[in-house]
Amino acid sequence: MNESPPDDATQHGRSMLRLLLGFTGTSAVSEPSLHPSLVAAYRLRVVALGALITAASLINVLVYAALDRGNHLGGLGFAVVMLIGTAVLGAVVLMPWNRILVSQHALRALYGWSALTLLVAGLGVYYDGGGSSAMFVLFPILTVFFAIAYPQRAQTVLFFIGVAFYTIVVAARGWNITAADYYIRIASLVVIAYVASVLSGWLVTEMRERVQSTSDADERKDMLDTVARAARRIGSLDRAHVLGSALTGVIELGCLEAEAWLLRDGEIKLQRRISVDSKAPDDETVKAMFASAITSPTQVVRTHAGRVIACTLYSDNQPAGLLLARINERDGGDSLLVECIELLAAQVSAGLDVAQNASERRDLEERLAHWAFHDALTDLPNRVLFADRLELALARTARDESELAVLFLDL
Repeated sequence: MNESPPDDATQHGRSMLRLLLGFTGTSAVSEPSLHPSLVAAYRLRVVALGALITAASLINVLVYAALDRGNHLGGLGFAVVMLIGTAVLGAVVLMPWNRILVSQHALRALYGWSALTLLVAGLGVYYDGGGSSAMFVLFPILTVFFAIAYPQRAQTVLFFIGVAFYTIVVAARGWNITAADYYIRIASLVVIAYVASVLSGWLVTEMRERVQSTSDADERKDMLDTVARAARRIGSLDRAHVLGSALTGVIELGCLEAEAWLLRDGEIKLQRRISVDSKAPDDETVKAMFASAITSPTQVVRTHAGRVIACTLYSDNQPAGLLLARINERDGGDSLLVECIELLAAQVSAGLDVAQNASERRDLEERLAHWAFHDALTDLPNRVLFADRLELALARTARDESELAVLFLDL
């Protein structure tokens, strides 16, 4: 039985459901596709943000204790919380994070710091009355910070550590909280943790895509610069120089081999070749690719020598040869590389036409010069050449006072 395809609204709903339920909120601190220097820079910003949150939290605890006037957070509890919190903040500020964040101990240091921060928050709740403490607000703040700073697994571990700390201190103070209040607080933490993780993951994905776009743009610029340099070298009136410049450009693009084949006497023949190894496509393969050149100007073919890009060379809008580039297997789907080879092929076609026109012009000039001094029928020297040579001979006799004779034969 055939099922009807879902409508657009249903597909959109399913896509959003997969996006929300299947999203893994990864963090840039563990993103393998980012450059290590970017990861270290991100972690350094995380440390700065964490230090700022810790300092702001300690200030808020200080103001809270002053406004509470000892009703909950007593003198001993206030001293313990401020002492441990200040010690943690001081240690974080004084640690050489520039060296730590590029070492293998970076995440361990961050995790240890986060665990101590959770301990400080738990102690604040304990000394502030347990279940009735308003300092529970520290846990949502830390949950958001963990979502920003850590990968999903670490977020989950730290979330459960925070819930465990809170549950333990509430139980230690006699469980002075109703089940409903305890549930709503933990449920709120779950929602905050999930939303923060999703938003953080979206942010990281956006950052990764931006980095990838920048990298792709730089790579495209470098490859097009290579094509431009080759094109400037191709601007020559010599066919051999045109082919050599194009093949050098192909190798500079990272290809393993470059070949130029041209149509001569009705047969495709190898003209020049540059290779970093001894592999090369055989003649029959090249002939088959040239036979397909009319319908497929650009071909990416797998041969016994590897994957080959074949771009057709044209003369007077007719296929006149092939520019071959053997590439790495991993570059087989690189459309930019194929585009660059196509640009080089177009430059070669134009360069060969210019070189051909220049060669034909030189030949014509040589023929005209020859015809000016020779008879068109017999190809013998004519009167113009005779007069020119006679003038030169007379000038020579005038210089060296020699004699000159002219022999005239009437045929």
